[in-house]
Amino acid sequence: DMYLEVEDKEWSFVLGCWDEIIRINPNNPKAQFGRLEYFHILSDSSVGGPWQEVHKQASEFLKVAEDADLLGEDTAKWDVFETERIDTSRQRLGPYLYLLRGRAALEMASMGAVTDRDKSLDLAVDDLKKVQEYEPSNIDSYWYLAMVTMTKGELLASRGGPEEREKAVKQATIILEQAVQAARTEPRAHINLLAMKLMLSKNSDPAKQKEQIEALEPEYLSLVSNFDSSAEAFAAMSQFYSAYSSFTGPRLGPEKLDKAIEAVEQAMMLNGQNVHYSISAANLYYRKFSLYSQKPQIYKAIETAKNALTLPDAQDKPGPRHRANITNRFMLYAFLANCYIEQILEPSELDSPSQIAVWMTGAEQAVHEIEQIFGSGEEPFIIKWKGMLKLAKGNKETAVKDLYTAYEKFKALKPPEPASWPRDDEFSQLSYTLAKIFKDSPEIGVVAEFLVSALYSGISEIKPEARLDYVDVIMKFGNWSDAIHNVNAFEEYFGPNERSRILRIKNYIGAKQFDEAEKELSASMQDEPDTIKLRLALTQTRIRQMQLNMAQKEMRESSDIIPLQTEPEEPVGFTADIGVMTEELKGFQLHEVELLEKLLLVEPNSIGQNSIVGICRN
Repeated sequence: DMYLEVEDKEWSFVLGCWDEIIRINPNNPKAQFGRLEYFHILSDSSVGGPWQEVHKQASEFLKVAEDADLLGEDTAKWDVFETERIDTSRQRLGPYLYLLRGRAALEMASMGAVTDRDKSLDLAVDDLKKVQEYEPSNIDSYWYLAMVTMTKGELLASRGGPEEREKAVKQATIILEQAVQAARTEPRAHINLLAMKLMLSKNSDPAKQKEQIEALEPEYLSLVSNFDSSAEAFAAMSQFYSAYSSFTGPRLGPEKLDKAIEAVEQAMMLNGQNVHYSISAANLYYRKFSLYSQKPQIYKAIETAKNALTLPDAQDKPGPRHRANITNRFMLYAFLANCYIEQILEPSELDSPSQIAVWMTGAEQAVHEIEQIFGSGEEPFIIKWKGMLKLAKGNKETAVKDLYTAYEKFKALKPPEPASWPRDDEFSQLSYTLAKIFKDSPEIGVVAEFLVSALYSGISEIKPEARLDYVDVIMKFGNWSDAIHNVNAFEEYFGPNERSRILRIKNYIGAKQFDEAEKELSASMQDEPDTIKLRLALTQTRIRQMQLNMAQKEMRESSDIIPLQTEPEEPVGFTADIGVMTEELKGFQLHEVELLEKLLLVEPNSIGQNSIVGICRN
């Protein structure tokens, strides 16, 4: 009790006392509860937490509680974690212990930390159903049962039963619908069901994703209408509109993104101490700045992140949430470092030297704090951010070495198949930075690799032009179909712009899709320099194609070899008479002269020597 009373709670000594009390008297419920809840909060607030310890302690405590007839007791009488726990709802000891043991069995099976995953999942089901016997309206028991069902479905699917995944999804949804029926007045039951529906919509057939996500909007509006004092409800709505905005893109304006921002601002108003709401808000402000070039939003993002650093869950203090707090702190400083350095390297408008100095000071402070968090200079996060800072200061050569070292370290931790990579802002930003550094170098293959890494890690959600950068690169390999696919993807979500239109036409020309190229060019201003250049490129490609067709036709006609009946039909370009083809070629060559003369008047430096030499020879 003395160690708990000091300002920052001496948790290491508290744990030591509890361990000693339990050694002396294993039946002491206060020490048993305190130690278990510590490890529960620790596991719940960090990835890959010590769930084996939670499972072991919950099993031991269950025996003690059953023998002492304590399963019906209110856990509040032993609780010392009000300031550490996010969910402060009261609970009886029996359902509390079965819930923790069932959750731990689920987590261990999900992580592969048990020898028999099927058995662990079955034990989780038994414990979670026991919770429902004690408390039929326990929301968490339904949620974890749904997760057990999904995990079982994935296991069966991995063993050759793909239909099991779909069955599991349906069963999990039914379980969450039962939770809503059992606890209608609890917003979390409704939020969990909608979260499942949103996840299924995002993972559905790409052709139906937007339609399915759009169909959920009335349900989310009903959620915040029915629970207008719930910060969780507004946070869930913000996540929905954030996902929805990814399928509407800038071409439809920022309406959905603005709604996501409004919802998270309402969540912050209802619960100003929740650091996750602030992190979400800062990211949404930044996304709006990045997509729509609205400079005030970057200032708003920075201010929100700086304020979030003062919240309780972003403090470097001991306790079961220490690791989670440090993670929040790192996320905020990494976010700030990215904002500051981006404004130095790629200012959205011309900043004064004094403003640039402010950005640099902020970047240096943020990177320093990241170094303090990780300590070891070998950490890829430290290597990355030190490299980014060097780049901002103009030390490009040493910066590139650091950034590439960090890139290799991060990539080594990724699954072998990029398609299975989760969204990763740290890695995507790093990959995209390296792609931009090398874009004008002869290292085309390396640039393509960096852009693939950036795109699979989610960079296009905040930097949609990255997809067009990728198109620029793969065109050099003659990969026209993939290039056109990426232009289509860009325009589907973000709408066509001048750059995507030009790239589309260039790809049609490269792929010899001349009719499509002509159709796109007919919609352009004919006297614009870019249009003239594209028409010139189209005409010159047609000339080369016609010359090739003529040469091949002459070779065929002069050959003594009689073609077999099984050979494919003659290509369309070969069916015309050589004389007709010659006249068509002359027409293209005359058109080339006209276009070159036009271009010489408006943009003479864009014409190379070879074009002039070729014209004069003709």
